[in-house]
Amino acid sequence: AVVRSLKNLVMTNHYERPFHPEIGCNVRAMLFDNIMPSTADSINHAIVETIENFEPRVRLTDVRVTAKPDEHGYYVTIEFFVINATTARRIQFFLERIR
Repeated sequence: AVVRSLKNLVMTNHYERPFHPEIGCNVRAMLFDNIMPSTADSINHAIVETIENFEPRVRLTDVRVTAKPDEHGYYVTIEFFVINATTARRIQFFLERIR
């Protein structure tokens, strides 16, 4: 449930959830910028800020966003501990623009 929640937070835009416009990461808007390391840093910062603000069940250890210009997107790796769990978890996914 926590892994799905993290992916939902990252993929949700601001103003997408009714009555909670502040929830979301707005990463999809950044996918239309040029694929550069500075854009990867902006995405990284947005992901970290969103998870720290809206997912209290998670303690982040690392977030890595790697730009892949040849594949027209970014690889995202999020490493975290679920609160009261002893093992670290990791999720990986690829962000790309749809249109």
